[in-house]
Amino acid sequence: MVDVTDRRCALLLLLSITLTGCGGEEFGTRAKDLSDCSVGNWDRQGPRLSNRAALSLTFSDDGTFLRKESDDSTSDGNSRVRLEAGPWFEYGDAIVRVIVKAVEGHGATVAEAEEQAQQALMAAPERTFPYIRGAGSTHCDSNHFKDSVLIKHSTSPDVFRIEQYRGFADTWPTRTPTSLATEQLTLFSTGIAEIQRTTQYFDGSETDTASTTHASWSYRSSMPDGRRVLALASCTGEVGCDNPETLAAGIEVEYVDWGTALSTGTTLGVGEPTGKADYFAR
Repeated sequence: MVDVTDRRCALLLLLSITLTGCGGEEFGTRAKDLSDCSVGNWDRQGPRLSNRAALSLTFSDDGTFLRKESDDSTSDGNSRVRLEAGPWFEYGDAIVRVIVKAVEGHGATVAEAEEQAQQALMAAPERTFPYIRGAGSTHCDSNHFKDSVLIKHSTSPDVFRIEQYRGFADTWPTRTPTSLATEQLTLFSTGIAEIQRTTQYFDGSETDTASTTHASWSYRSSMPDGRRVLALASCTGEVGCDNPETLAAGIEVEYVDWGTALSTGTTLGVGEPTGKADYFAR
């Protein structure tokens, strides 16, 4: 019996796509109801978490969330817990978090630091100008949660799209952004990628924009845990993408491929992976 993963790797080799690994956990089918899927407790997962603070997200069905970052080894020898809290809601393609309170606690242990942070959270006033997180397309399935990703919308060719909403800091009580920026990435079997970007200003403060660019795409590396990394090298048009060797030094952007979504900002080859390689799991 041939393993599905082996067949996928063989297919990629036939397509002359260079991989340093094939595997890694992929996201499942995206939930149709993002709000219902998001409710619950989520813990950060990803490569090389041993040297990083523990991070969790809790979405409650009363419309509030709590983000907890716990570090048991700070520079002064104490433990630290940071809490962020506020309302959350679904808008368009995203789960938006509005941080109206943010506090820290310190103590000899994580438990002591968290107790101090919880007391500070109860006493803290709400911010007049809150901070917004997660105002980009969100993936959620039964086991995975990650915001600000490109969602796969179709195959043959693969089409990924992200919607990023801006201006919620001033308008969040009415749940309406002031602008919408989109990026759509189409991967053609020829090795050419088409990137379409638009920005729409709902308040008329600026002129709407739209652009189309092209790139050469290939799978050139993988994360330490085997997740595939997609690399795009910029070019001026389809003619300029004909010779991948001349574009090898001109990588424009890199993505972690989660199967049903992409996230940007990884480091290829050397160095510590960025936070874009993380996700949350139940």
